[in-house]
Amino acid sequence: MLTAALALSAAAATPPAPSLTVSAAISLTDALEEAGRAYRGSGGGEVRFNFAGSNALARQIVNGAPVDLFISADEAQMRVAEEAGAIVPETRVDLLRNRLAVVVSATAPAIRTIQELTQSSFRRIALGDPQAVPAGVYAKQYLQALNLWTLLETRIVPVANVRAA
Repeated sequence: MLTAALALSAAAATPPAPSLTVSAAISLTDALEEAGRAYRGSGGGEVRFNFAGSNALARQIVNGAPVDLFISADEAQMRVAEEAGAIVPETRVDLLRNRLAVVVSATAPAIRTIQELTQSSFRRIALGDPQAVPAGVYAKQYLQALNLWTLLETRIVPVANVRAA
């Protein structure tokens, strides 16, 4: 009985692990939620996530949103937050790299090269908004480098983030 009382008393004296607020690119939702569960399971505190497009997150941070960790999908949005004085420059670390992928529905013809997107069977192509969403910006740059952007531009459906695409 005394042992249980001492253990309860010691547990009550242990301060809770601090909680974290993480604003991160929506493309990282699955991986970061898993990491958050592992962090809590190993004794870490609560992790609150705010997932959105990197451009929206950078605006929130610049406007004073309380964030412990910002994981942007691109350099430009990190720079926006840094230039506004919203992050400490020495804390910046490159964590990940992006790769563009083409995903087609199960009923669409399989493609072997990106040039095949110019075929008439591909009527609409969803991209993160090339004016704001990093994956859309990268996709547009890639398609321009291959001289395909002007051929595909009228079929592009810009969407709010990479998960929507």
